[in-house]
Amino acid sequence: MEPAKELDIYRDTPLRLLGYANELAEALRPVIHRYVLRTGYGVATLYMFADVADKSYAQAKTSKPDDKHWMRTAIDVGIWQSLASLIVPSVFINRFGAASRFLMLRATKLPVNRVTRISVILSLATIPVIVKPIDKSVDFVMDTFIRDALGTKNISE
Repeated sequence: MEPAKELDIYRDTPLRLLGYANELAEALRPVIHRYVLRTGYGVATLYMFADVADKSYAQAKTSKPDDKHWMRTAIDVGIWQSLASLIVPSVFINRFGAASRFLMLRATKLPVNRVTRISVILSLATIPVIVKPIDKSVDFVMDTFIRDALGTKNISE
């Protein structure tokens, strides 16, 4: 029987959704002010730094004073959060919204404002669907290409 996996509040609870505040803003981009968009990115960035601080502090508490493994942990978590919370989902939602608007404008005779609203709704609907696949994909990329070099292979386990 496997030992119970410790609950990671930043990845295994609804708090994870704060990392997707920028996706909410991206989905609403066509109908919100740019300051609201920036606020969404700000919330996601603060979430990312909270996770980095939490995990590197926990690592530092359990390490010897001269051990710098906490820095490798901070780099690992920072890369993971940058990819899984900021870069990949933002690009996906942005391009999904743009593609859905483009296709609807080409394929229908709907007015532009209705097409915009429909694309916003479609983009919002994709957010809960993309969370787990993106997280798992980023874990795969990290495990395959980055964690061996950092010496943090077991960080996601």
